[in-house]
Amino acid sequence: MSARSGRRPGKLTALLVGAVAFLSLVGTSHAVTVTFDFQSLGLPANEAAIAAYMTGLYGSTVQVTGALGVAGHVASPGLSTRHIGNTQTGFLFDEINISFVQVPITSVQFDWEVLDNGTNTGPVGFAFFAYDVNDVQIASFNYTGSIPHTEMTALITFSQPVARLRFTDDGVHAIGVDNLIVTMVPEPATVLLLGAGLVVFLGWILRAPRRSRTAVRP
Repeated sequence: MSARSGRRPGKLTALLVGAVAFLSLVGTSHAVTVTFDFQSLGLPANEAAIAAYMTGLYGSTVQVTGALGVAGHVASPGLSTRHIGNTQTGFLFDEINISFVQVPITSVQFDWEVLDNGTNTGPVGFAFFAYDVNDVQIASFNYTGSIPHTEMTALITFSQPVARLRFTDDGVHAIGVDNLIVTMVPEPATVLLLGAGLVVFLGWILRAPRRSRTAVRP
């Protein structure tokens, strides 16, 4: 009994190390980051061209509405009907929507700007919203200040996977977005593969003491 119990701490330690390694791999090593530099597009670019460019880099379908690629940024082409969830309202705003259809994201970072309208009149604003896979808003921020204004956000990490990003202005000044950096949710196949590897590893650990018992002692 004492000889067997002496092996348990080592076995438990190995199991814990394996589990921690698995969680670490799932949480970090397989988090894929994708950068969209819209200046690499042939400009000007319409919604279809922007969506095709993003889908090609992302490896999964990306839908884009309300965007026009121009030198240095992607800006809304003009006033359009604002959408809140699936409900249309009567307010007119410049708006860009980017939807990650099959594979949502866990974080985002981007350059943004509010452009001078030539007269510097009217309110100034830039707003960002993030929606989960059920189109429920889970994150946002709003800027009101001087123009023109350019800034890069800090890394925005979401509490749950996000499927749609929305950028709007105040209805007077156009907005721009560039250098959009997103982190993809790890695909289920990757997690299952890692899980299978962990099972094999733990099985090997559990079998090791049995092999040692069959060894001929001097």
